[in-house]
Amino acid sequence: MLLTAILAVSALLVVFVIYPIVKVVLVSLQPKGEWSLDTYRYLLSQWWLRQTLRNSILLGVIVATLGTIVGFTFAYALNRGDIPRKRFFRLMAQLPIISPPFMFCLSVILLLGRNGIITKQLLGLKGFDIYGLKGLVLVQTLGMFPVAFMVLDGVLQAINPDLEEGALNLGASKAKPAAGFWFL
Repeated sequence: MLLTAILAVSALLVVFVIYPIVKVVLVSLQPKGEWSLDTYRYLLSQWWLRQTLRNSILLGVIVATLGTIVGFTFAYALNRGDIPRKRFFRLMAQLPIISPPFMFCLSVILLLGRNGIITKQLLGLKGFDIYGLKGLVLVQTLGMFPVAFMVLDGVLQAINPDLEEGALNLGASKAKPAAGFWFL
């Protein structure tokens, strides 16, 4: 039964993920039926396409960094802090994964947009602009931090707190890990 499920999931991944990517790459390398790098030369020769690529990479790096920081902070607080209702907060941290992305983006616009409830009606801000890189970073970070949270939550649950306490008793500080830790 397990083998059948693994094979079915693998087949679906190949059909719906790997095959389309391979097909797009092959079509881009054979635009007129012959092998050519003309498509990529064109893409790299246009300044606006290069800028789009730079912006996408910049957004990805910022969101990955901030999402990991927020996910770690949330996981650390839930695993090492004395917070009531931890189960509730664990479930709330996973909410962005199951909610439709469109609804989340729409709610951010309705709350923080130019005529947003928070920005215009509560705070009275006039020059606040959620559109652009800052808004994308906010929405993407809040939407993606649960992935980092789930991974880091599992890691922190697997680490015995007695090991940390022993290290502190031997002179380690919370801010600086042990020397051998950097090699892990």
